[in-house]
Amino acid sequence: EHKQEQPPRPVEAPSSDSNSRTITHEGRTRDDNILTLKTPSDVIWLSQFLCFLREECCEVFKASEQDVKERRKSKQIKLNQVGIRCRFCSHLPHTERKGRSACFPSSIDRIYQSVTMMIREHFSICEEFPPDIRKKYVTLKQNTRKGEMESKTHWQNAAREIGMIDVDSEDDEEEGEGSRKKGIFFKDDL
Repeated sequence: EHKQEQPPRPVEAPSSDSNSRTITHEGRTRDDNILTLKTPSDVIWLSQFLCFLREECCEVFKASEQDVKERRKSKQIKLNQVGIRCRFCSHLPHTERKGRSACFPSSIDRIYQSVTMMIREHFSICEEFPPDIRKKYVTLKQNTRKGEMESKTHWQNAAREIGMIDVDSEDDEEEGEGSRKKGIFFKDDL
């Protein structure tokens, strides 16, 4: 039986902005509440392509007030709700990004599906994708067999490892009576 070492947990660190917290994961710190999907156990369960994608192409972030405003029309999200986005075009205004550049999965078990939709509908047309990264992306994707893409359980376990939880609650205190908070959040934000 193969025993795995537990990966480091995300931790809160001081930040100059009272609405912002620094997230640390695997020794990497980002002051803008962003981290990768990568976990140490990825190499055991995932293809090289998916390991590359989780580390180099996708970002995990918390919805800002601006994200909430921009998404109101299409799909309502909550402040600090966990999203996944293309790291290459995330600096652009929402309206200038290609389709499926970001998603807010409704639950941890939908992260895998959300990223596969980004693979099909976004990464191939993202104009901000650096040429050297695109070349590696295409090469690794072409060399991945379909069976190597089937890893949904690992995606769920890895999300929990970095501190994500599913939330589905009525009467969210922040939003008022009759409001519902549903989606993925970091434990420390609840």
